[in-house]
Amino acid sequence: LKKEALKYAKELEKEGNEVFISASPCFGACDIALEEAKKVEAEKIIHFGHSKLIDIKEIEVEYVEPKIEIEKELLNQLITEASQKIRFKKIGLVTNVSHISQLKEIKELFKRNGKEIFTANGERTKKEAQILGCDVSAATKIEKEVEAFVYFGGGLFHPLGALILTNKPFFVIDPFQRKIDEITNLREKYKKISNAKISIASQAKTFGILVSTKPGQFNLEKALKIKEDLKKIGKEGFLLVANTFDFNEISNFEVDAFINTACPRIGIEEGERIKNKPILSVEEFYFLFKLLNSKDS
Repeated sequence: LKKEALKYAKELEKEGNEVFISASPCFGACDIALEEAKKVEAEKIIHFGHSKLIDIKEIEVEYVEPKIEIEKELLNQLITEASQKIRFKKIGLVTNVSHISQLKEIKELFKRNGKEIFTANGERTKKEAQILGCDVSAATKIEKEVEAFVYFGGGLFHPLGALILTNKPFFVIDPFQRKIDEITNLREKYKKISNAKISIASQAKTFGILVSTKPGQFNLEKALKIKEDLKKIGKEGFLLVANTFDFNEISNFEVDAFINTACPRIGIEEGERIKNKPILSVEEFYFLFKLLNSKDS
């Protein structure tokens, strides 16, 4: 989307606006360029590429959602092929915001191929069947009703979180690669990684608690509670604050492990980034907390 930024800026300038383009990395709808807007005294933020996730009170935010329409013949071909490959009848369907405009069509195609389709709205997301890296509740809410899950969209960023937090077979229809893959086997891989991180962290004495200042990732209360809970199991915690974490930089802190309260995907995708210093998710920490507490009692 940064490739399109100059074009949009020119259009807005023709309307008489002074335009500032955020050059910071953007990791999602949680990552609004609020500080940049305040510094340049902007009156409005236009956020491209995501749907609304959080309420910003300080300044008006307009969300320009992406919309990717898959050609009808290809869409029909992919859903037909997927229906033949996936032996289950009751399907939980999830996608990202780019494909919401074709959700109704996708559901109808599955139904024509004999599938029963289940969808839900997430806790943080605003649209039916939409999942995010930090909110896969559109999948978890319907798990008891379905036999398998299907994610429609490109890449593994979105479906990976849903895969890890569910237990049913999981398939991905990638319209860009034009293929249908089952990714169920990845679940066990990530569970083993999680168990290994918890095992290493059980020997840690000091923890760095990651606190992001991004508007949709700021969880200070949660971080403060974790620091107090660390004391209860004889551990020491330090609050590390940043907007975006540089893992080369935080590796210099003399702590034994980290606990992430920012984007939950950090613990999944960056959990082993720092050698011998695991990055635990909040859920992994509290699993460890209960484990160590039970040993002491």
